[in-house]
Amino acid sequence: MPCYVHAKIWVFDDEMAIIGSANCNRRGLSSDSEANVCILDAPYEGDSIAKALRKRLWVEHLGVEAKDVDDPVKSAKLWQEKRKTSRVREYDPATAKDPPGPDDSAEVAGYGGVVDPDLDGLPPCSSNCC
Repeated sequence: MPCYVHAKIWVFDDEMAIIGSANCNRRGLSSDSEANVCILDAPYEGDSIAKALRKRLWVEHLGVEAKDVDDPVKSAKLWQEKRKTSRVREYDPATAKDPPGPDDSAEVAGYGGVVDPDLDGLPPCSSNCC
């Protein structure tokens, strides 16, 4: 059974990355039992950790090569283009569901396609941690 795990990644100017589970609000950053890691990196040569992370994620989700996402401003248009290699789908806020993707089945889509399921509707974790 899948376990519901969530994390957020923010990348700022290809120099800083924040990775963790805390929501960006007062409760998430002050009283919930969440954790984030912040990496600030401006290397002398090559990509910073933040840029390398952004490029790796964009390559994975957009289905393109690393050279295509080197410049984040020039490559931003790739998020709007539809390609068979892309793992990006348009979100419909009216239904709060993602449209089916090319390889979706009931098992792959999971949770009936609901983007942000309530905890009560989730299957139990195999370790009973949830």
